[in-house]
Amino acid sequence: MNFKLKLSVFTLMAALIPIIILGYLFYTNFNTLTKVSLEQNTIGVKNSAYEYINSLARDKASIASLRMDGIFQSISVMGQSAQNIIDNAGNLGQLNKIYDTGLFNNKIIPFKNSLTNPPSETVNILVPPYLAQKPQSMSLLRISSLMNITMPAVVQANPSITFMYFVGDEYNAITRAYPNINLANELNKAGVLNANFWRDFFPENLPHWKKFYTDKEFSAKVLEQTGSAITFNDIYEDKAGQGKVLTLFYPLWNRKTNAFAGAVAADVSLNNIVNTVLDVHVVKTGYAVLINSKGEVIAHPDKSDEDLKVETKVISRNGLEYSYQDLGSSSNESIQNIYHDIIQNEVGYHEITLGDGRAGIMAFASLNPMNDMQYRKDIWKILILVPEDEILATLIETQKVITAHNQATILKSLIAVSISIAFVIMASFILSTGITRGVSQLGAAARGIANKNYDIQVRVTSKDEIGDLGKAFNQMSREIKDYTTNLEDMVKDRTQKLEKAMSKINSLNEQLKVENKRMSAELDVAQQLQLMVLPSESEFGKIEGLDIAGLMEPADEVGGDYYDVFQVKKSTLIGIGDVTGHGLSSGVIMLMAQTAIKTAASMGNRDMKQLLSTVNSVLYDNIERIKADKTMTLSLIDYKDNEYTIVGQHESVLVCRSDGTLENIDTLDLGFFIGLEKSIDNMIKEFKITLYPGDTMILYTDGITEAVNMSEEEFGIEGLMESVKKHKDFSAKEMLDSIQRDILEHIGNAKIHDDISMIVIKQCANEVNMTKGDVDLFGTFTDIDGEDCKSLATLQANAQDLSSSWNRCGMTANFLSQFFSHFFPYKEKAVDMISRDDAESTMSYILNELIENTAKYSNLDKPAVEVKLCLLDPELIFEVSNYIQIGHVEKFKSLCREILDNDPQELYIKKIEANIDDDASESGLGYLTLINDYGVQLGFKFQAENSQIKTSIQAKLNYRGRV
Repeated sequence: MNFKLKLSVFTLMAALIPIIILGYLFYTNFNTLTKVSLEQNTIGVKNSAYEYINSLARDKASIASLRMDGIFQSISVMGQSAQNIIDNAGNLGQLNKIYDTGLFNNKIIPFKNSLTNPPSETVNILVPPYLAQKPQSMSLLRISSLMNITMPAVVQANPSITFMYFVGDEYNAITRAYPNINLANELNKAGVLNANFWRDFFPENLPHWKKFYTDKEFSAKVLEQTGSAITFNDIYEDKAGQGKVLTLFYPLWNRKTNAFAGAVAADVSLNNIVNTVLDVHVVKTGYAVLINSKGEVIAHPDKSDEDLKVETKVISRNGLEYSYQDLGSSSNESIQNIYHDIIQNEVGYHEITLGDGRAGIMAFASLNPMNDMQYRKDIWKILILVPEDEILATLIETQKVITAHNQATILKSLIAVSISIAFVIMASFILSTGITRGVSQLGAAARGIANKNYDIQVRVTSKDEIGDLGKAFNQMSREIKDYTTNLEDMVKDRTQKLEKAMSKINSLNEQLKVENKRMSAELDVAQQLQLMVLPSESEFGKIEGLDIAGLMEPADEVGGDYYDVFQVKKSTLIGIGDVTGHGLSSGVIMLMAQTAIKTAASMGNRDMKQLLSTVNSVLYDNIERIKADKTMTLSLIDYKDNEYTIVGQHESVLVCRSDGTLENIDTLDLGFFIGLEKSIDNMIKEFKITLYPGDTMILYTDGITEAVNMSEEEFGIEGLMESVKKHKDFSAKEMLDSIQRDILEHIGNAKIHDDISMIVIKQCANEVNMTKGDVDLFGTFTDIDGEDCKSLATLQANAQDLSSSWNRCGMTANFLSQFFSHFFPYKEKAVDMISRDDAESTMSYILNELIENTAKYSNLDKPAVEVKLCLLDPELIFEVSNYIQIGHVEKFKSLCREILDNDPQELYIKKIEANIDDDASESGLGYLTLINDYGVQLGFKFQAENSQIKTSIQAKLNYRGRV
């Protein structure tokens, strides 16, 4: 593409792009403005329509409530009149002359064994055949004629009532009704002329009416919720030929006999409800529906069937057919979605889909509460349904006009833009032709130079930048010609300079190779030193009771991780740490730490806090001396007899119990960074934990938890814990190798950024050759619970409390000896008995020795120590019992055998000589002192109970003859 065409395209695009953008902005903004206007208009109209529908529903509900209240008031007037007649029946029965007058004369005629009156009478009466000969029924029929005064007036005053009647009690169910529909003839047609009104048609109503009049609390609740005793029944097909009716009852009560006395009832025709209560005219096809609290449709126009789509169920009950239409059974999904909202709320509105697929609006409002036939509160609701397109017809027409105007405006704009574009195309072609004439000449000259024609010159006569460019081109053409002629000499000069520079680079490279070999040798020596001081597998195997395996993988040639395991006399010391950084300086500080720890430990100091403090002080001085910016995390662990004492701050210590339970011990509060401060004494704390056979302890450095894969995801403490739990049943070496494989699988092809070190310590099972129920006895042991001895006292103490401060053992012994001495059989003049003072001091010493030794060996998971003292003349028997640590069982048995099988005097001297330079806490010197100085007889009992071993130690003192 030549420059002229490019310039034409550029000029054209420069003009067209703004036109297109402006046209697009005009189009979108105009459409947006129109759309927003229509949306706002739609929202406003819809809100107004919704508000109108809501208001209509509330108004219609209020009107319906007033009409229902009118019906309630009418039946209440008639009911109260009837109640007055029932209350004064005795007096009214004596007014014989009244009943002979035309208004109250029943004018009885027989019909099919029943009694009725002529159809020409205003008020109709009916005595069923089974009551025609009953005097009580005829008496009730007589006095009920007084209702002839009010009944027609009440019905005529309320056109909503189609039929009103009075029915006697269940034993005298005579009927008086208005208007006269020849009730006897209608019931005879239906075949129910001899039916008992209450028993055959409405038996469920009576129990609830009786409860209303006999249960004051119930009646108070009913009156509070609706203010009326009136109930209504579900819609049914009337046997008297009135079609589907809704019946309201005003129950009557005989206060003298405290019994049901009948009821006044009013029938409201379903057609009457539809034509009055549901008389709604909204736009063209809007209508209303009446439902009760259970969602059952009470009344609805025929046109609602297509929209509501509810099933009609006809149920025959007590000779009547009841019709039920449950709104919840609607197959219209949009009504199903809002069904619960309609039931639970008093007012509201929703958008729905009508039966013909059109959008519709439903608003609902509630009527005043009423009582159903069981006196449950029932709140009817009026639903108003309107097609949305009818109520929004004006809005839709307005939208069509605006849309048409919008499209016409856009068409005119497009025509104007098209004309502008045609003009721009012509102008850009003319302009580009004049501009590119000089550029075309320069292009031809440039192609000549490319063909090595350096003598070419251009003639550009324009006085603008193109003319300047032509002059510059002519100058450049002359320079290229001169430069090409001298190029060979310039290349030779540059080549000589590059050869001299390359010679110097080769010399420096040889020097660097020599230096690199020297430093690699030094690092290799340092790494060998570091690996040489690590404990070997053979050293691990010498540690009794533990299965140990260790791993160290430096990230660089020399790492900063440290771990060590070694024995010091009767203890095993375990250490793990991490020097900050990597490389030679970190490795040197690690070696310093290893040397300092081992030297300090070999001095025999069992105080772990003092040991850590000494190591910190040494490393602090050395780090200061070598001017290294390094610190170290370090945890030291002292192991003896299944118990581990941990000091120092490092990564957490993981313990996996034999059952798979994981414990994560935080060491943050157990110390401080080593080498950062001169003294950390006040920051060091101890933590003790006991491991049982099958338990595992894992020590590690942060290179494990912080190992990342290609996605920069860390292995993490969670990954380590999961791996530990997965391989818990392996040996220490197998477990270490398996965890290492899991770590390397996680890392994959990613780089290892930090040293990886780990120690796995597995507690081995102690060999105790005892099973549940086994008993081992040493020396003379008496079952004091089975002997006829006098028990002075029994006491239980906590071994942890006793061993935490040994003077507590002495205080406990003093207290017990003072207490026991009060029961001692002391006789003032008896020369063959120990005195009370001697008895107290002797018991104190013996008890102190027994309690101290028991607390030392006690299993802290079951720390109870039991002390008993019994008299079995002439002996005073001390017995101390506890549960011993599993690791001490065989050792303690060996001590028992040694004490009982050797001369106590000689053994005492031998023990003192052997323990001059060692810890004498487990030598048995206390037991030997009791034998030698107090003449006691010792007995030992070991009894296996499940996974625990219970020991009992007896000391028998002959209290006679000791002065």
